[in-house]
Amino acid sequence: MGLASITIAGNLGGDPEMRYQPNGDAVTSFNVAVSHSKKNQQTGEWVENTNWYRCTVWGKRAERVAEQLRKGQKVTVSGNLEAREYTDRNNVQRTSLDLRVNEYQLQEKRERTEGTYEAPYGGPDEVSDPKPVAAGNADLDDLPF
Repeated sequence: MGLASITIAGNLGGDPEMRYQPNGDAVTSFNVAVSHSKKNQQTGEWVENTNWYRCTVWGKRAERVAEQLRKGQKVTVSGNLEAREYTDRNNVQRTSLDLRVNEYQLQEKRERTEGTYEAPYGGPDEVSDPKPVAAGNADLDDLPF
């Protein structure tokens, strides 16, 4: 049996969505946009491409993710890829590769309303010390992801 483990770094496309299973376990899902540029060989222009990853966190960590992460934040996520089959809105059968999160790390500190910084959670035994975000540069609701 093989294991497909990956690490991605990108921006949250929306606020995390938390729900509870019938047994009481928390499950939080969120999408991460990972963008990269590539040169178009015909035109010589650089074209940006974005891949989206559906991420799922379980248990106590799921509750922390729902509290800490917000749309537009930069995050690094590690975990295992799992194939999921679903039917889209047009009744077409599709397969999605979802990331079951084992560890995550917020790449920037989020400012609390009272003006102090909240320490990010970096995984099972790890806390990061990233650089703070410059306040007032952009409204997160205006970001395209």
